[in-house]
Amino acid sequence: FTGNQAPRFSLQACKMPQSKAGVVAKLKGERGGYGIGTCASKSTLNTAEQLGSDQWTTLVQFTPLRPGYEGKSVHYFQIPAVFLKKKWTHVRVNSFPDGGIARMRLYGTVKKDVSRHASSVIDLAAAENGGVAVACSNAHYGCEPYRPR
Repeated sequence: FTGNQAPRFSLQACKMPQSKAGVVAKLKGERGGYGIGTCASKSTLNTAEQLGSDQWTTLVQFTPLRPGYEGKSVHYFQIPAVFLKKKWTHVRVNSFPDGGIARMRLYGTVKKDVSRHASSVIDLAAAENGGVAVACSNAHYGCEPYRPR
């Protein structure tokens, strides 16, 4: 362990029912947004327990990661085929110990259930509704596949 990466990680997912949306909002509020750098209070832990976090499906078991040195910091993991046909609404990355994962890309297809929104306007360009970016205007730091030359 060189100190610049998480030595191990796992990936979990769940299909959270719409009825739990209020619990997710409450949890974010209790932790000041997403809670980066905060300690979980007893109230926060009780709220998190309502989400059934222990019931999430593990897509990638605890797996060692290589150090974050150039040329060795990219990892690819194939999700087992049994999970590919399932629908997921949330994905969680667990790093052990905390920290060291700078970026994560998760490839898949977004499929929105529009039947629940039949009487409202839907932004078809939004990623949450299945929109896909095909170009970007400010690529100072690069953006696939449009990197600055």
